[in-house]
Amino acid sequence: MCTAPDYDYDMGGDFIRSLENDIKMFDNTVDLNKHMDKESVDYISYSNATRCHICEGEFIPGSDDYKVFDHDRFTGKYRGAAHKSCKSLFGMPKYIPVVVHNLSGYDAHLFLKSLHVTPGTIECIPNGEEKFISFSKSISVGTYIDKNGDERDIMREIRLIDSFRFMQFSLSSLVDNLPSQAFKNLEN
Repeated sequence: MCTAPDYDYDMGGDFIRSLENDIKMFDNTVDLNKHMDKESVDYISYSNATRCHICEGEFIPGSDDYKVFDHDRFTGKYRGAAHKSCKSLFGMPKYIPVVVHNLSGYDAHLFLKSLHVTPGTIECIPNGEEKFISFSKSISVGTYIDKNGDERDIMREIRLIDSFRFMQFSLSSLVDNLPSQAFKNLEN
């Protein structure tokens, strides 16, 4: 027996809720600001460093932007000597990118109407009345107590971006151009 499809199903809303739940779970599981593992530091390499490992620019003794220890915020491992300004730019991303192919063409309509299913600020970059280049939403992943004793939300931003803006071919064309070795992770 064949049943009629459920046209009231909110696929976009389910996707947004699932995405937000995944981000909350990740945020509560992973320490996003690990302190540097001092045992991983090569102090001799650091003291002999004359160039920033990020920009490869020279260190100028006595400047405000002299060298500092740079470490990976996820693992705590020492990466190298860096300019203070380079380290701050090389830090944690301000948003979590969600890449959707053809977002500004059609898929935005699936998600845009569903962003309101949970609380949070929504922003978008329009490319016309009905086309969007990108849109983002701030979501609360938890709370903390500030120094005044007030409870504050810990906010993370998800940003949906259109991969078609960077690779202007259909997904099937992009897959057809890949060598067979590119599918090794899909084999049984």
